[in-house]
Amino acid sequence: MLLLLSVLAVVSFVSAVPTENFTETKYFVHVNGLSDATIADMIDTAGSWDDYTPNIIGVKNGNVYVESEKDLFRILIPKSFSNGGSLLFNPSDVCVFDSDRAFGDTQLVFAYESHGNDFHNTWNGYNINIHSESVAPSFVLLKGWGETRISNGGLNTDYQFNYIVNDYSLSMSSGWHGGSAVFAILAPKTVDISLSPFDTQFKFYKIINYKFNLRLLEIYTEPGAQVYVGSDLVGTTDNGGYFKTQLVGGDQTLKITKDGYWDYTTTLNIQNDTTLHISLAPKTSLFRVEKNITTDLFPNSIGNVKLHLEPIRTSYGTQMQISGVDVVNVYYKNSLLAPSNGVYVLGTVDSPVDVEIQFKTPSSWGEHSFAVTITATDIEGNQYTNQEQITYEVKELPFLLQNPSWKIGENIVTITDQTGEDYSVLLSLKTVDEKEIWSQSQGFNAYDSYDFTIPINQSGDYVLEILAEGGQVKTYVPVHVIDPIRLLTKEVNASKGSVAVTKLEIENPSSDVKYYDTILVGSIFDANNTPKAEFSIAPNSKKVIEVKFEVPENITFDSYQLSVEVFEMGESDPVFQDDVVLKITESSFIVGFGDSGVPVWALAVAGVLAVCAVGAIILRRRGD
Repeated sequence: MLLLLSVLAVVSFVSAVPTENFTETKYFVHVNGLSDATIADMIDTAGSWDDYTPNIIGVKNGNVYVESEKDLFRILIPKSFSNGGSLLFNPSDVCVFDSDRAFGDTQLVFAYESHGNDFHNTWNGYNINIHSESVAPSFVLLKGWGETRISNGGLNTDYQFNYIVNDYSLSMSSGWHGGSAVFAILAPKTVDISLSPFDTQFKFYKIINYKFNLRLLEIYTEPGAQVYVGSDLVGTTDNGGYFKTQLVGGDQTLKITKDGYWDYTTTLNIQNDTTLHISLAPKTSLFRVEKNITTDLFPNSIGNVKLHLEPIRTSYGTQMQISGVDVVNVYYKNSLLAPSNGVYVLGTVDSPVDVEIQFKTPSSWGEHSFAVTITATDIEGNQYTNQEQITYEVKELPFLLQNPSWKIGENIVTITDQTGEDYSVLLSLKTVDEKEIWSQSQGFNAYDSYDFTIPINQSGDYVLEILAEGGQVKTYVPVHVIDPIRLLTKEVNASKGSVAVTKLEIENPSSDVKYYDTILVGSIFDANNTPKAEFSIAPNSKKVIEVKFEVPENITFDSYQLSVEVFEMGESDPVFQDDVVLKITESSFIVGFGDSGVPVWALAVAGVLAVCAVGAIILRRRGD
């Protein structure tokens, strides 16, 4: 032992520790509950340290700053190696920092071994293993004297500091003339540390638990706001509204104040580093409003924004108006809320409530915004208004989308990846009431392109839903398919006994010839005299069809409603039906065009008169 003590130099620590006018380092321990002067006095009167005295830079705000990692460890382990002397600070009051990282709830394993000449070649070796189930940072400090060999350091290793995040191991052994070693391991309590063998051969071994939690608190709010923890003013936010401080773990009361704004007070349960985004409410408003866009947004999709409304005092007659965006739905207290004259009535609000707004995103990507205005009165009848701007970002789709001119028949939608990534895409065609009528999924490799063939059998409005990357990307394409048959003459003017005409325009978007039957139904026709027409239309073409009918002589009323029905040949259900209004006019010698005709008897009389007129002209010329 005398030989050992000659190896370990004993150094007295007598320098006064500054509490101001020094440069802070990134290595420090925080001591809770003691003034800076008390901590400095404890350091000044600490006495001697075995082998190495830590280089302490200064003390400020309860933080003891040291020069290096080696100093950080030295200040945490016992001052005397050989007899397990006292620690400088009570472990339950200490939190360890390195590069702004706090190690609360940590364990520090300290061990020391010595073999002098009397014990030469008897130290058979020690193995130290560190294992963590998760990637947790750990620190190892070790040193050897004499003929100590350390696997990760060699002979007579000086203070060696290792930062590890996974499994770590080392071995130590003594040479012929003996040696000694000290090591310390600082790690979270979730890390397993095993030393083999240590229970019978290590001269001194102990585990020091540092239980004190100190966590980083970052605040983003209004510039120039004062931040209080409990009753203590701890600082003011900078020009960007940012402030950071370190708090003891557990419950803490936070208050933020600023002229012209309502005070903000909350209780925090600090367990980890915490970041807060706090919106202060101007005194012209009656609510504190927190806004949260719940998912990534893409063009032509549905976005959700949740508003958490916290009334500063009970609000009455509360109304909300939304402008600058197409609103899909609004939910209040988890129930669908319908607008009334353009506003959403929330009524009396006396406790925090949530409002969810579903809205349509625009077709262009980039930053967009819309406005939410909340008006209310307090119990004294004072009027308040919250003007909230909801800003959101629409991201670019990971693929290029080419849509067809939608029609009855087959429609080709082309999707081309533009990210260089692999993912799958699901397309679903739905009716406006969300009934699915077609779907198809397709896996995409980098820069793939694929044509989706979407069949549509009937005209109407649809929605094409496109999901990609496991549903993280959503976009919706409105689909409007017009009817291929259109009635051109919804009103026909004709006289009794005349031939009238109604016209249809029909289009065939398919690749096959289409055959149709057309009938005209109405009370003016008997069962054996129903006007009919048969026709065909070539693929990808359009034509106008005329359906002629004779207006009966023996009708009573001056107008009738007729129905035009079109069937695919051989089918019993019409593919098209529309109404035609027939208006009965007086007999006329004016030949009608398109939708009306001249009575047959009038045409005959006109013919006879014309023949007589021509004959009279010929006879007169001969007489001359």
